[in-house]
Amino acid sequence: MTWFILKRLFRAFITVFFVTLIIFVLIRVVPGDPIRMMVTGTAPDSAVEQLRKDLGLDKSIPVQFMVFFKDVMRGDLGQSFFRSKQGGVGQSVGGSAAARMEASGKGVKGLKSIAKEAHERAPVSKLIFERFPLTLLLIFCSLVIGTLISFIFAFISIKNKRIASFFDAFTVFIGALPNFWVAIMFILIFSVKLNLLSGVGFSSWKSLILPCSVLALTLIPSTFKTMFESLKRINSEPFMIALSERGMPEKIINRHRYRHFFSSIITFLGLQFGPLLGGVIIVEWLYSIPGMGTLFIYAVLQRDYPLIVGGVIIISILFVGLNFFVDIIYGVLDPRAREW
Repeated sequence: MTWFILKRLFRAFITVFFVTLIIFVLIRVVPGDPIRMMVTGTAPDSAVEQLRKDLGLDKSIPVQFMVFFKDVMRGDLGQSFFRSKQGGVGQSVGGSAAARMEASGKGVKGLKSIAKEAHERAPVSKLIFERFPLTLLLIFCSLVIGTLISFIFAFISIKNKRIASFFDAFTVFIGALPNFWVAIMFILIFSVKLNLLSGVGFSSWKSLILPCSVLALTLIPSTFKTMFESLKRINSEPFMIALSERGMPEKIINRHRYRHFFSSIITFLGLQFGPLLGGVIIVEWLYSIPGMGTLFIYAVLQRDYPLIVGGVIIISILFVGLNFFVDIIYGVLDPRAREW
């Protein structure tokens, strides 16, 4: 078991490292310059290059990555280019300095003021951990709701073939609906027309009902299908047939049935974190929920390199860590998995 855990830890580290490297390089080769977004178009080129040097963006990409990786190993994800310690999502340190530069007409002085305000930039880790709990809560609630509904559908379907056909068609229909369209329809129906729930912002737990429902609906089709097929396969296994023919109590049969069922489903549920995280970014944006989704969208639009890469690192660590935890549980439930 120790060797099994060490192999999984090594794979987790390699995965996080290469994900970080790929994102770090990609955001620097795609079109868009954060320096030009921090200053006005009238800024002299010499002053822009000086600011680029102050932020370390004048170095080659390999050198930038080595500096960044050393900081990450010390637990420092850097500072946001645009967000100040006191400001919100839309307030930037560079933007305020650029405004003063425009007003004064002194480009070099205005750009130097941006560099001097570096200590006022918000740490990336602080920005992420302020918003991440709300996103995790949204994902967790959606996963629980979607899993419970799927299990109920699968349990009922395994007992009745007609109901199974209905649920199968119903889940196929749900799976064909884009989550952004479902989110908009929920806002129009439950918020605008019926005025039952809030469709914008986050004020209480009621604000999470619509977003959680949207994410749970997108999770149900694949989860139901996997659970239903797993239950059907387990019921046809020779050991299950032998237990029934020997007249074993239903309690013992169910214990064997659901032990094998959960050992096969737990890996699938662990892998659903990725798709849910992708869906939650769109849902948070549509419902104006101040979570990681809105933070990432603003960071990408503003080319906030440290915030983008820092967020990807945290998400990849969480995703890999969750799958590592799932592998350990699966190894405990099924000792054959330890041989992988």
